[in-house]
Amino acid sequence: MSEIKLSKLKPSCILFLSLSFSMATSIQRSLIGANTEDSIAVEAMPIQPLLSQLHRVSEALEVIGAPLSAEQQGELHRIKNLNPDEKELIISSVEAVFDPLCIAEVKIPESGAPQISAGSAPPNLLEQGWRTFLVKVINPHGNTGRLFVESPNARPLPHSPPEDVGSRWMQLSSFEGQPMRANLSGLGLEYRIIQIYSRDPGTKSAILEFNVWSIPRRPTSHP
Repeated sequence: MSEIKLSKLKPSCILFLSLSFSMATSIQRSLIGANTEDSIAVEAMPIQPLLSQLHRVSEALEVIGAPLSAEQQGELHRIKNLNPDEKELIISSVEAVFDPLCIAEVKIPESGAPQISAGSAPPNLLEQGWRTFLVKVINPHGNTGRLFVESPNARPLPHSPPEDVGSRWMQLSSFEGQPMRANLSGLGLEYRIIQIYSRDPGTKSAILEFNVWSIPRRPTSHP
Protein backbone atom coordinates (compact mmCIF):
# COMPACT_ATOMS: atom_id res chain seq x y z
CA MET A 1 0.00 0.00 0.00
CA SER A 2 1.44 3.35 -1.04
CA GLU A 3 1.59 6.24 1.38
CA ILE A 4 1.12 9.89 0.53
CA LYS A 5 2.70 12.38 2.89
CA LEU A 6 1.23 15.83 3.29
CA SER A 7 3.34 18.87 4.00
CA LYS A 8 2.19 22.30 5.12
CA LEU A 9 2.37 24.70 2.21
CA LYS A 10 1.29 27.89 3.96
CA PRO A 11 1.29 28.81 7.65
CA SER A 12 -2.10 29.07 9.27
CA CYS A 13 -3.93 32.34 9.35
CA ILE A 14 -6.52 32.94 12.03
CA LEU A 15 -9.81 34.76 11.70
CA PHE A 16 -11.10 35.97 15.05
CA LEU A 17 -14.84 36.37 15.04
CA SER A 18 -17.81 36.43 17.31
CA LEU A 19 -20.99 34.85 16.16
CA SER A 20 -22.79 38.10 16.50
CA PHE A 21 -19.92 38.87 14.11
CA SER A 22 -17.93 41.77 15.37
CA MET A 23 -14.43 41.37 14.02
CA ALA A 24 -11.42 41.44 16.32
CA THR A 25 -9.17 41.67 13.29
CA SER A 26 -9.86 43.32 9.99
CA ILE A 27 -8.06 42.56 6.72
CA GLN A 28 -8.81 44.63 3.65
CA ARG A 29 -10.60 42.67 0.95
CA SER A 30 -8.95 42.25 -2.45
CA LEU A 31 -11.27 43.07 -5.30
CA ILE A 32 -11.35 40.78 -8.28
CA GLY A 33 -9.73 42.50 -11.21
CA ALA A 34 -7.77 44.94 -9.06
CA ASN A 35 -4.35 45.76 -10.40
CA THR A 36 -2.27 43.98 -7.75
CA GLU A 37 0.05 41.00 -7.89
CA ASP A 38 -2.23 38.75 -5.84
CA SER A 39 -5.57 39.67 -7.42
CA ILE A 40 -7.47 37.73 -10.06
CA ALA A 41 -7.00 38.66 -13.69
CA VAL A 42 -10.60 38.59 -14.92
CA GLU A 43 -9.63 38.03 -18.54
CA ALA A 44 -7.59 34.96 -17.59
CA MET A 45 -10.48 33.31 -15.74
CA PRO A 46 -11.66 30.13 -17.54
CA ILE A 47 -15.43 30.50 -17.43
CA GLN A 48 -16.55 26.93 -18.15
CA PRO A 49 -14.47 25.38 -15.31
CA LEU A 50 -15.75 28.12 -13.00
CA LEU A 51 -19.37 27.34 -13.89
CA SER A 52 -18.70 23.63 -13.41
CA GLN A 53 -17.34 24.28 -9.91
CA LEU A 54 -20.37 26.38 -9.06
CA HIS A 55 -22.65 23.62 -10.32
CA ARG A 56 -20.91 21.17 -7.96
CA VAL A 57 -21.37 23.60 -5.07
CA SER A 58 -25.06 23.97 -5.90
CA GLU A 59 -25.52 20.20 -6.08
CA ALA A 60 -23.60 19.66 -2.84
CA LEU A 61 -25.73 22.21 -1.00
CA GLU A 62 -28.79 20.29 -2.09
CA VAL A 63 -27.26 16.98 -0.97
CA ILE A 64 -26.62 18.28 2.55
CA GLY A 65 -30.05 19.87 2.88
CA ALA A 66 -29.14 23.53 2.42
CA PRO A 67 -30.14 24.18 -1.21
CA LEU A 68 -29.96 27.49 -2.98
CA SER A 69 -33.24 29.36 -3.02
CA ALA A 70 -35.39 29.27 -6.14
CA GLU A 71 -34.28 32.83 -6.87
CA GLN A 72 -30.59 31.93 -6.50
CA GLN A 73 -31.00 28.85 -8.68
CA GLY A 74 -32.72 30.95 -11.32
CA GLU A 75 -29.91 33.47 -11.26
CA LEU A 76 -27.30 30.72 -11.55
CA HIS A 77 -29.19 29.36 -14.57
CA ARG A 78 -29.16 32.85 -16.11
CA ILE A 79 -25.40 33.15 -15.50
CA LYS A 80 -24.77 29.85 -17.29
CA ASN A 81 -26.50 31.26 -20.37
CA LEU A 82 -24.50 34.47 -20.54
CA ASN A 83 -21.99 35.03 -23.31
CA PRO A 84 -18.77 33.41 -22.00
CA ASP A 85 -16.80 36.36 -23.37
CA GLU A 86 -18.54 38.67 -20.88
CA LYS A 87 -16.24 37.54 -18.10
CA GLU A 88 -16.55 40.60 -15.89
CA LEU A 89 -20.35 40.38 -15.95
CA ILE A 90 -20.27 36.65 -15.23
CA ILE A 91 -17.89 36.96 -12.28
CA SER A 92 -19.77 39.89 -10.72
CA SER A 93 -23.04 37.98 -11.15
CA VAL A 94 -21.52 34.88 -9.53
CA GLU A 95 -20.36 36.97 -6.58
CA ALA A 96 -23.83 38.48 -6.21
CA VAL A 97 -25.30 34.97 -5.81
CA PHE A 98 -22.65 33.25 -3.68
CA ASP A 99 -20.92 35.97 -1.63
CA PRO A 100 -23.96 36.54 0.64
CA LEU A 101 -23.65 32.88 1.71
CA CYS A 102 -19.98 33.19 2.73
CA ILE A 103 -18.90 33.37 6.36
CA ALA A 104 -15.28 34.09 5.38
CA GLU A 105 -13.08 34.96 2.44
CA VAL A 106 -9.69 33.31 2.09
CA LYS A 107 -7.09 34.83 -0.21
CA ILE A 108 -4.12 32.59 -0.99
CA PRO A 109 -0.99 34.54 -1.95
CA GLU A 110 1.98 33.10 -3.77
CA SER A 111 3.85 32.92 -0.48
CA GLY A 112 3.07 33.58 3.14
CA ALA A 113 -0.06 33.05 5.19
CA PRO A 114 -3.56 33.05 3.70
CA GLN A 115 -5.31 36.35 4.24
CA ILE A 116 -8.74 36.11 5.88
CA SER A 117 -11.61 38.56 5.97
CA ALA A 118 -15.21 38.36 7.10
CA GLY A 119 -17.84 37.19 4.68
CA SER A 120 -21.32 38.61 4.19
CA ALA A 121 -23.35 35.73 5.64
CA PRO A 122 -25.06 36.45 8.97
CA PRO A 123 -23.38 34.06 11.44
CA ASN A 124 -26.62 32.87 12.99
CA LEU A 125 -26.30 29.34 14.37
CA LEU A 126 -28.77 26.72 15.58
CA GLU A 127 -28.66 25.44 19.14
CA GLN A 128 -28.02 21.68 18.94
CA GLY A 129 -27.99 21.92 15.14
CA TRP A 130 -25.81 22.47 12.08
CA ARG A 131 -25.67 25.52 9.82
CA THR A 132 -24.07 25.53 6.38
CA PHE A 133 -21.89 28.36 5.07
CA LEU A 134 -19.67 28.98 2.08
CA VAL A 135 -16.06 30.14 2.11
CA LYS A 136 -14.94 32.29 -0.80
CA VAL A 137 -11.46 31.38 -2.02
CA ILE A 138 -9.43 33.86 -4.06
CA ASN A 139 -6.56 31.90 -5.51
CA PRO A 140 -4.73 33.97 -8.15
CA HIS A 141 -1.65 31.71 -8.23
CA GLY A 142 -3.55 28.50 -8.95
CA ASN A 143 -2.82 26.63 -5.72
CA THR A 144 -4.27 23.10 -5.92
CA GLY A 145 -3.62 22.10 -2.32
CA ARG A 146 -6.28 21.24 0.22
CA LEU A 147 -7.97 23.93 2.29
CA PHE A 148 -8.50 23.02 5.94
CA VAL A 149 -10.48 24.93 8.54
CA GLU A 150 -10.04 24.19 12.24
CA SER A 151 -10.91 25.85 15.52
CA PRO A 152 -9.77 25.51 19.13
CA ASN A 153 -13.47 25.87 19.94
CA ALA A 154 -14.12 22.63 18.06
CA ARG A 155 -11.53 20.47 19.83
CA PRO A 156 -12.83 17.17 21.29
CA LEU A 157 -14.55 17.27 24.66
CA PRO A 158 -13.45 13.82 25.95
CA HIS A 159 -10.39 14.17 28.23
CA SER A 160 -10.37 17.96 27.79
CA PRO A 161 -9.34 20.09 30.79
CA PRO A 162 -12.40 21.14 32.81
CA GLU A 163 -11.60 24.81 32.22
CA ASP A 164 -11.83 24.27 28.43
CA VAL A 165 -15.25 22.59 28.34
CA GLY A 166 -17.14 25.87 28.12
CA SER A 167 -15.09 27.15 25.17
CA ARG A 168 -15.37 23.92 23.18
CA TRP A 169 -18.96 24.59 22.24
CA MET A 170 -18.83 24.02 18.49
CA GLN A 171 -18.17 21.36 15.89
CA LEU A 172 -16.71 22.23 12.52
CA SER A 173 -16.74 20.27 9.27
CA SER A 174 -15.68 20.91 5.68
CA PHE A 175 -17.95 19.17 3.19
CA GLU A 176 -15.74 17.44 0.62
CA GLY A 177 -17.98 14.55 -0.41
CA GLN A 178 -19.48 14.10 -3.86
CA PRO A 179 -19.95 16.13 -5.95
CA MET A 180 -17.28 18.33 -4.32
CA ARG A 181 -13.56 17.60 -4.64
CA ALA A 182 -11.17 17.55 -1.71
CA ASN A 183 -8.49 19.76 -3.27
CA LEU A 184 -8.74 23.29 -4.56
CA SER A 185 -9.42 23.46 -8.28
CA GLY A 186 -6.65 25.97 -9.01
CA LEU A 187 -9.22 28.46 -10.34
CA GLY A 188 -8.72 32.07 -9.38
CA LEU A 189 -12.15 32.06 -7.72
CA GLU A 190 -14.10 29.22 -6.13
CA TYR A 191 -16.34 28.48 -3.20
CA ARG A 192 -16.02 25.81 -0.51
CA ILE A 193 -18.58 24.51 1.98
CA ILE A 194 -18.22 24.40 5.76
CA GLN A 195 -20.74 23.42 8.44
CA ILE A 196 -20.84 24.65 12.04
CA TYR A 197 -22.65 23.00 14.94
CA SER A 198 -23.50 24.91 18.11
CA ARG A 199 -23.94 23.07 21.39
CA ASP A 200 -25.11 26.10 23.35
CA PRO A 201 -27.49 29.05 22.89
CA GLY A 202 -26.51 32.70 23.06
CA THR A 203 -23.77 34.83 21.55
CA LYS A 204 -20.51 32.94 21.24
CA SER A 205 -16.98 33.68 20.13
CA ALA A 206 -14.80 31.43 18.03
CA ILE A 207 -11.50 31.29 16.19
CA LEU A 208 -11.35 29.84 12.69
CA GLU A 209 -7.92 28.71 11.44
CA PHE A 210 -7.42 28.26 7.70
CA ASN A 211 -4.51 26.26 6.32
CA VAL A 212 -3.56 25.16 2.82
CA TRP A 213 -1.75 21.83 2.56
CA SER A 214 -0.17 20.34 -0.52
CA ILE A 215 1.15 16.96 -1.62
CA PRO A 216 4.87 17.54 -2.18
CA ARG A 217 6.13 17.02 -5.70
CA ARG A 218 8.27 13.99 -6.32
CA PRO A 219 11.80 14.81 -7.43
CA THR A 220 12.45 14.39 -11.12
CA SER A 221 14.40 11.20 -11.79
CA HIS A 222 17.26 11.26 -14.22
CA PRO A 223 18.59 8.27 -16.15
